[in-house]
Amino acid sequence: MNILIVDDNTQVLTTIQQLLKKHSHNVEIAKNGLEAFELAQNRTFDLYIVDHLMPVMNGLQLCKNLHNSCKASKPNIIFMTTQNAQLLIESQESGLFLFILEKPINERYLLDLIESVFNQNTLVHSL
Repeated sequence: MNILIVDDNTQVLTTIQQLLKKHSHNVEIAKNGLEAFELAQNRTFDLYIVDHLMPVMNGLQLCKNLHNSCKASKPNIIFMTTQNAQLLIESQESGLFLFILEKPINERYLLDLIESVFNQNTLVHSL
């Protein structure tokens, strides 16, 4: 699976990147939404793992831009946040992503979510 991880925190990027590479995923990284959007214009990703609060372009704006630019299908997005995930689930933006993860990230849970996206079994919002 080709995955783009977007987070302005280098430690989070490195941790998730190493975890996913260890599980045989092809991983690219971006440090803000604008950088990620530019990558997405030139490459195809099966999954985006996007942080909420970032400089230059935040995660919500990136998700909106990805949806607007994806003509063929809805992008698969796992959204990470340090904010109240329940408020995001209840917001009108909740349709932009498949799952919402609260930070700090539980690695096993993240891997389970990725497998769920890969298998296309259950695509529902979760905490």
